Amino acid sequence: MTPERFRFLTEAYSADLSRWPDNYRSEVAELSSKHFTELRQIMVDAAMLDQLLACYVVAPADPALFNSIMASAPKQQGFLERLFTFKWPNWPSNDTGNTGFNSAKFAGIGLASVIAGAFCVSIFMSSMLSKHTDMANSNTTNSKTEYIDYGQDWTAS
Repeated sequence: MTPERFRFLTEAYSADLSRWPDNYRSEVAELSSKHFTELRQIMVDAAMLDQLLACYVVAPADPALFNSIMASAPKQQGFLERLFTFKWPNWPSNDTGNTGFNSAKFAGIGLASVIAGAFCVSIFMSSMLSKHTDMANSNTTNSKTEYIDYGQDWTAS
């Protein structure tokens, strides 16, 4: 350890060596035998800084400031409200300031899309089915389709 490293560590951990990690304490003991006067001046400077920091008292907050911060803070949502609110990024906010998009509305739009899609597919498939059905049942094909049901034999064996 060098005196520069020692200065850095005293700024980080204070002049009280009991606050330092154990592995640095043993290095300080070795260094103090070589650079005693230099380390003593670093410790005095760090002790003055520690004393200044210990004397500082934070003034209590003004109640009006506290109340204005609390009034401007967003209101906490309940569990169900958070559960059923889907938030789109950059979605324009409504009058209440809520930028969320209600999940029930989202599910309703999805369900309406599925129903509309199923309706379109059924119309498309019914038009195709009617063309194939007419061809199979027309008299021009001279063919007959037979369906034979072999079923299951329930006779006792």
